[in-house]
Amino acid sequence: MDQGTRDVQIARRKRIDGFALRQEDKRKFVSVAKLIEFHATEQRGIDIDEGRRRRAYEHFATAALNGFFERRTNAGTKTQILLLSEHAPAMRLSRERLLLLSKCFDPEVLISAYLSCCWLESDDALRWCISTKMAEAPNFWEVFRPPLAGGLAPQVGIRAGWTDEDVEQWLRRKENELRRRPPIRCWSDERNFWKEKRVTKPRFEEIWRKCYPDSDRGRPPKLGRSKMP
Repeated sequence: MDQGTRDVQIARRKRIDGFALRQEDKRKFVSVAKLIEFHATEQRGIDIDEGRRRRAYEHFATAALNGFFERRTNAGTKTQILLLSEHAPAMRLSRERLLLLSKCFDPEVLISAYLSCCWLESDDALRWCISTKMAEAPNFWEVFRPPLAGGLAPQVGIRAGWTDEDVEQWLRRKENELRRRPPIRCWSDERNFWKEKRVTKPRFEEIWRKCYPDSDRGRPPKLGRSKMP
């Protein structure tokens, strides 16, 4: 391996490590390797059950080839699997690409070089874990729970509503994006979004007022005219 290739791989590894560190907090994406490692050790403590590990990766590959992680967009069908490896540029792992890789490499190489480098969006990861019954592990919902509880609930197939803390986090992120506090009426701009998260308008406005107690509706209080004595 020449020095140029080595430098590129080091730079990619730094970017991947930075991405992984950010996801420890945001958890928008979840590492497939982390999920499967949890699944392969949850019955034997720290020892990995290689049989469970291999079967989990096989199930993941089968699900990917069957289009489990694909979504329809205006431009067509798009896979939601993100492949981050120091040996190749970041890319989406489509079923066509995965099929080609599975024909070129034996299962262990496929797992170590590609499948273990995959990341899933939190909602897709939860759907997959429920389909494989990983979510039935006793401590699964303690180990794997995105900060925003808008994913799938422990009751299979039921969507959880957002907690007050989740709404507060959303408001803070919105404030950072707008560089000012979001108005209390911003609820009306995304009605379907809040309906999906099971947050009513009165509850949203109550949480908003708790976040910004120094203002009535996101504006400084109006100064009334002083009366003559």
